[in-house]
Amino acid sequence: MIMANKESISIRVKGKVGQKNISPDLIDISDIKDLMSQVENMLFPGSKKNRAQISYKIEEGSVLNTFTTSRQEVVGFNALLADVQNQKSIDILEYKSALAFESLQMNSDTKNLTYEITTSVSEETTPFVISPKTAWKRSEETWVEAEFYVYGEITDAGGKNNSNIHVDTKDHGILTIATDKLTLKEKEENMLYRTYGVRVKGKQHLQTGEMDTKSLQLIELIDIQEKYDQDYLETLIDKATPHWKGLDADAWLGELRGDYE
Repeated sequence: MIMANKESISIRVKGKVGQKNISPDLIDISDIKDLMSQVENMLFPGSKKNRAQISYKIEEGSVLNTFTTSRQEVVGFNALLADVQNQKSIDILEYKSALAFESLQMNSDTKNLTYEITTSVSEETTPFVISPKTAWKRSEETWVEAEFYVYGEITDAGGKNNSNIHVDTKDHGILTIATDKLTLKEKEENMLYRTYGVRVKGKQHLQTGEMDTKSLQLIELIDIQEKYDQDYLETLIDKATPHWKGLDADAWLGELRGDYE
């Protein structure tokens, strides 16, 4: 896919690896993969199914990571950086985006690295900095315990140590929900590739109402498959029949419809 009106986001990494100044040949592939993932979440904190293409290159100086994507996304990201700078807080961000900033801050703290973020559309000469001297972390009081209902198809279930289910939802993508092993064991029917209503508990952002998808724990699975149960239907009819005794059904329907003469 060819992108028109492309712009870029640059993340310059400064510091040392051992006794040597950091450079591209000292960067492990896992670190590059992690940075790519964090940038993707910064730009697209929601569903990534229809996101714009992002290309990448790495250069000297100390390590310059450049991500190129559509102008619209870079302009939005530039405004986001400005908001975070002005508010001096990442609490204003969507969950996955805030988590990406936190992840870079944690990496900076543990490895003594500095990240300088700039965009090709910014008029500012001073980069957005994440370093051991900064503290880009969410406020704990911003998140509260809450319950949610989600709907989707179960695509996986199990786990040797940490049991969970994977639910493919329309609004949130695939959610990983911690699940008690006994619940999975006692489920009589095969859950895979069936659609359920899922009642979960987790954390919710007080300001945005956003769900912390990493904190979800199963409360209840609700079978929403449409079934025709003749016995159940006849039971309901038997229960309702005494209440209709002596009632003129045609007249009653006429009143509901407003068929007055």
